[in-house]
Amino acid sequence: MTTSRITDETSYQKTLSSLSKQDKPPRVLCFLMNILESYRQARKMGWSRAWNKYGMRTFQSFKLDRHNDTALMQHTEKSLQSESNIPNDALVFMQNILHESEHLMGFIFISEYTEKTDLYESVTLSFGSKTKDNPRSRERFDIIFDCPIINNQPEPLSRIRLYVDPYRDGEKKPLYQCCLTPPLSTEFLSLFEHLCDCSWQWHGKQEKLWDHWTSHYIDYFGDRHIKLQSSHFYLNTGERMSHKTEHHSQV
Repeated sequence: MTTSRITDETSYQKTLSSLSKQDKPPRVLCFLMNILESYRQARKMGWSRAWNKYGMRTFQSFKLDRHNDTALMQHTEKSLQSESNIPNDALVFMQNILHESEHLMGFIFISEYTEKTDLYESVTLSFGSKTKDNPRSRERFDIIFDCPIINNQPEPLSRIRLYVDPYRDGEKKPLYQCCLTPPLSTEFLSLFEHLCDCSWQWHGKQEKLWDHWTSHYIDYFGDRHIKLQSSHFYLNTGERMSHKTEHHSQV
């Protein structure tokens, strides 16, 4: 498989088959994964979207369980309800996703994020489900919490990005997106702390870690690049940042 892009279902299946065998050099598998991701993203197949891909380097990933992580789901819904500017149709869609009992999928992705010359520590809380009419497609929403990194030191939470992306045939843009800045609601601040707790408490729990073989050939997954002495998120060696004084200054 040497084509530089996927043009139809036949070439898609050939690329997928070639990747699944994992019998080529890593650089070739990375190339094939990139063109596969581009094809899937344009059609909202699978989980990849531009906002959790470009500029991101995800170094920790967790999968959520709709039965065991109900407290986090309830916390998420309460936080969304605390933001009065979210349009009703977007809010209803997110609530419907969270209440989806059969097909709900949830993930936490913890990343370094580069935006132009600015660096961030970020955590993405992502919920979605398979679409009923097209089971290969996904509809989802993402809440991304960004903390600037200045002089190799993480700063307090500075913004929250929200992307609401139901599946709509032929529509590539999200239904709604926004960027929330301080003062942030106490519910959202508490949700951020909840996600930081997950990073530190779940780092060694195999049943919570998400580590699909494909992530080894996707260029926005990998180890941290930025060396930190303290962090909002788990470090092999280093300290966890405190959030108490940070939140007091934002509320």
